[in-house]
Amino acid sequence: MRLNKLVCLYNAEEKYWIIDNYNGKIGKIDKELYFALKNGRFEAIPNDLLEELKNLNILIDDDFDEFKHYKMKIFNAKNNISTIVVTLVLTRNCNFSCIYCYEKDYKGLPLYMSSEVIDAAYKFLRDFITKNDTKRIEIIFYGGEPLLNFEGIKYAVDKFKKTRITQE
Repeated sequence: MRLNKLVCLYNAEEKYWIIDNYNGKIGKIDKELYFALKNGRFEAIPNDLLEELKNLNILIDDDFDEFKHYKMKIFNAKNNISTIVVTLVLTRNCNFSCIYCYEKDYKGLPLYMSSEVIDAAYKFLRDFITKNDTKRIEIIFYGGEPLLNFEGIKYAVDKFKKTRITQE
C-alpha cells in the first residue's frame, strides 16, 4: 500500500493539509495523520480511517496505476450523459439597453420561440432520454430577455413538468 501520487501533503506553520487532486478535495488533517501518511507508517492510522482513505483512493495498492485510472475518470465525466443541460432561446428581444450587450441588433424584433418549437425540443429530449441513461435534464431559459416570452416559459415548464420527462 502507498500514497496516491495525485495526493499532496502540505505543512504550513504547523498546520497540516492534504490536497487530494484525485478527488478534487482539500482538507486540514492532524499532525499524526500527516506524518503517518508522509512517512508511509500506515499501521499508525486507525482502521476505520485507513479504510476510508483506501475507499477514496488516497491510499492505494502498490500496483494501482492512478494516472491511468484518473484519465479514465476524466473520460467518463466528459462522456457522462446522465445529466444533460438544454438551453431554450425563448426570444432575442430585450427591453434593456446594456452597454455590453452583444445581441443589441435583435432589440425590438418580435422573435419568440413558438409552442411548436418547444414541442419539437420536448420530443427530441424524450427520444434522447429513451435511448440513453439520462436521469436528469436541466433547462436554461435564455434570450435577449427570456421573460419577454413569459407565455413560452409557462408552456415549456408545463410541458416538461406535466409529462415527467425526467426519470428521477
